[in-house]
Amino acid sequence: MKTMPIDQSQAMLILASESRPYFKDRDGQQPAIDRATGAHLHLVDVMFAFSGRAEVIT
Repeated sequence: MKTMPIDQSQAMLILASESRPYFKDRDGQQPAIDRATGAHLHLVDVMFAFSGRAEVIT
């Protein structure tokens, strides 16, 4: 899991991919669902840049 600094005023987040469905199984047959709302979950890649370093986080 990525650890992010508490003060993120100098950080930059950039959307790096389109949203794609998230599945509970490897076969892609059962979509992951939010327990509280019943909504289907999606994955998205985000570029996190801080202190001159950047990394892509899903």
